[in-house]
Amino acid sequence: MEEIISRCQICHLALASPQGGPYAVALNFGYACGNPPALYFHCAREGKKLELIRQNPRCAFVIDRAIKLVTGPMACDWGMKYESVMGTGTIEIVAGPAERRLALDRIMAQYGNQAPAYGSELPQGPLILKLTIEEMTGKRRT
Repeated sequence: MEEIISRCQICHLALASPQGGPYAVALNFGYACGNPPALYFHCAREGKKLELIRQNPRCAFVIDRAIKLVTGPMACDWGMKYESVMGTGTIEIVAGPAERRLALDRIMAQYGNQAPAYGSELPQGPLILKLTIEEMTGKRRT
């Protein structure tokens, strides 16, 4: 699953209001292996996503990538070669500077920058979210 995650660029985060209404959003992310593993996101300091997280921190996620469209003479012959990882967990706002730095490092590493340089905005900068993964499964069709 970690190999699949390393090749992906977008995480779809699913949240729910206490009234049960679903809400999903596509985000850039960073992955941190560990026990438990975690996903990190950066975001604005206000908005619907944060309102929902504050009301209900339980969430789900899907990380996937299309590999190749499979075609054929009949409609049922069509499909997609893909890889995906999905799971559930709890999401929270990261407050401490050390974990904020770790989170930003993981996000930058996900997109190829292994030695990011930060300006003076690191202490204030974007809001950082941490999704502590409780369950995770993967699927592949190649």
